[in-house]
Order: sequence, then C-alpha cells, then structure tokens
Amino acid sequence: MRTFNLRLIAASLGVATLLAIGGTTAQAQAENGDFKLYIGGIPAGQLTISAQNNGKAYQVAGYVRSTGLIGSLVKVSYKAQVKGAVKNGKLSPQSYAEQADTGRREQSSQLNYKNGVPQVLKLDPPRTKRDYDVNPAGQKGTLDPLSMIYSTLRNVEESNACTLNQKMFDGRRLSEIVLGAPSKNGNEISCSGVYRRLGGFSPEDMQERTDFRFTLTYGALSDGRYGVQRISSESLFGKVVIKRK
Repeated sequence: MRTFNLRLIAASLGVATLLAIGGTTAQAQAENGDFKLYIGGIPAGQLTISAQNNGKAYQVAGYVRSTGLIGSLVKVSYKAQVKGAVKNGKLSPQSYAEQADTGRREQSSQLNYKNGVPQVLKLDPPRTKRDYDVNPAGQKGTLDPLSMIYSTLRNVEESNACTLNQKMFDGRRLSEIVLGAPSKNGNEISCSGVYRRLGGFSPEDMQERTDFRFTLTYGALSDGRYGVQRISSESLFGKVVIKRK
C-alpha cells in the first residue's frame, strides 16, 4: 500500500482528507480528533489531528500511519503541518510541509502561498517534468492536503453540513472533493461525496479511475454543532470505513 493511497483515503474521505473549528469567535479554540481506518473490516490505519482556529488564523498538525495487519506488513506514514488565514470562514493556507514514508522510500514537500497561489519550495525526491504536470501558478484558491482534510472533518453548524466543494493541490497533483445534498435522520446528517482526480496523475492512473465515491455521516454534538463520525466507501480491497474513536 502506498502512502498516497493512505493519504488519499484520509483526504478524500474526510480523512483528507482530517478537524476544523466552526464559528468565528475571537478566542482561539483547540480541537483534537482521532480516527481509525478499516479496510474490509480489518484495522488498517489511524489519523490524528490537532487544530487551532481563532476565526482569523488557523494551524493544523496531522499524522496518518498504518496499523494492524497492514501495519505489520508495510510501515507507511504521513505527517504534515499547515498554517494559514481564515477569510470569511474559508481557509487560506500560507505554509504547508509534509514528510511521508511510502514503505519503499521517504519523501517530503513544502509549499508556501502568495495571494492564494501555491509556491512549490521543495519536492524531494525531485521528479522529472512530464507532459501531464500541473502548473502551480494556475492553482489559486486550492488547498493543501492537510487543509483539505481539516475542511472535510470540521465541526459545523447544521446549515454548513455537506457544503464542501473544494480543489486540492499537493505540489504535483490536482484533485477535488465535492459533497452532495444532506439528508437528516434523527441526530445524524449524511451525504454522498466524491474525490475526483483532475490533473497531474499519470495516464494509467486516470484510465484506471478518476472518481472515488464515499458516504459521510455527521453526528450531533453537545454544543449544537455536528461532527464527522463515519466515512465509508467501497474499494478493490473491500469496504473502507473511517470512524471517530
């Protein structure tokens, strides 16, 4: 299993892509979240997020690692940090750094942002140019992977549940997450979503699959907001489920 697969599941399913702070209070709020990943009912990974947001600025640290049977076979991990501004309730990253271990090699990247446009400061190991590469200069308004995860898993007011429609650029690849119309059942709100590859992927990857569909479920919290409790999707390896611990 590649680290990108694990990170993709996290980012695209609200791993992803994953805890933002709802609201715009002046006082900084801190929130920690732990999620467990299962593939075919087998424990496969764990995501830990810690975030702070005061309505004007945010910072997030995230860590994804393989666990259980998969973790005993292949050690993969993804560790990242991001800082940015909050503008009209939307995230605007300013600096992002990640370190990853794919089980085959270690890799790292670093992005800075100028007027919302990502500047690729570091991609290690470097990659030779390809005709399907995405130009960072054209990716204004995109989020980094950790900010996307943070956005997907944020605790939200009921009116903001299932409203995410956002593009993501990781320094090489462009993708997006789109959530559909919400459906409320008691204390839960659920919606379907899709993680979609848009550019920077090899022709083989694009031919194999571009859309990864999932279902996201929020649960009512004691403060009146809703928090992501579960994300599920079908894969070639069986049902993928991410659950809040």
